[in-house]
Amino acid sequence: MAEIFLWLLAGGGLLLSAGMLLRRLAGAAPARELALLTPPNEGFAGLQVKLRVLNIQLRPLLFIAGLLLSSVAVWVIFLSLFPAQLGLSVVAGLAFLPVSLLLMNDLVAWRSRLFETALVDVVDLMHAAAAGGTPPLPALQVAAEASQGFVRKALEDIVRRIRLGASVDEACKPLLSLYASEGVRLFANTLSSRWHAGGDFEGLLRALGSILRERSFYRQRLQGQLSGARYGLLFAAFFPYILIPFFMWKEPGWLLPLTEHPRGPALVLGALLCQILGFLWMRRILRSDE
Repeated sequence: MAEIFLWLLAGGGLLLSAGMLLRRLAGAAPARELALLTPPNEGFAGLQVKLRVLNIQLRPLLFIAGLLLSSVAVWVIFLSLFPAQLGLSVVAGLAFLPVSLLLMNDLVAWRSRLFETALVDVVDLMHAAAAGGTPPLPALQVAAEASQGFVRKALEDIVRRIRLGASVDEACKPLLSLYASEGVRLFANTLSSRWHAGGDFEGLLRALGSILRERSFYRQRLQGQLSGARYGLLFAAFFPYILIPFFMWKEPGWLLPLTEHPRGPALVLGALLCQILGFLWMRRILRSDE
């Protein structure tokens, strides 16, 4: 009976994680269609963009090969710990792949939110420069020089492309492909409208800065409301593994039933699968701001 329950739990975890991943990929397509100037990110091209956002200097094939090797390593570790549970060890190895891809998508979304938050200061600097009579391109250069890290690199790339003769639409395409969020699209559309139609650039930047600050304030307030769930997730994820070495040091006999009892390995695997399902559910809660 315990074996059947574990198989159902493992199968449910795999189906849930795979379904969330497919839903994430399917939901990204309409967002890309609405994004102006954004090239399609499908297949290996989309994975390469995510690797660039995370600053992982690997080709997509090498990254996929690393994930597969890591999945095999998880399978070998489970099989070495519980030799009699071959099927569940295979399930544990397979579950590593969708969980890793979901975690990668979360890191990409987090990096995009960081960039959008940094755009508030960028727009304020451009607005101050435009109010002093600075043309749009030098104002963008001033904001790029005052920024740091990946924000400065992205802005300098736009300035360099425009000075080399590219249109503002072509210059903003790499930015939109890396950080495809609403704030970044508004920033690119503001630059595009100023270059194509002219108008009051200072007024456009003032309105854009107000929108970005409002979005940043809303996101910070929502993250504060979800901080309890976030800390609960961290506690549930790491505290059991902190207790294991403590028990092995103080009371090693307490853990012997998990390895010597016939149902001990099944209970351990069941706890791990429940932890993965809990992680996926808490992830859904913590992504409420999207």
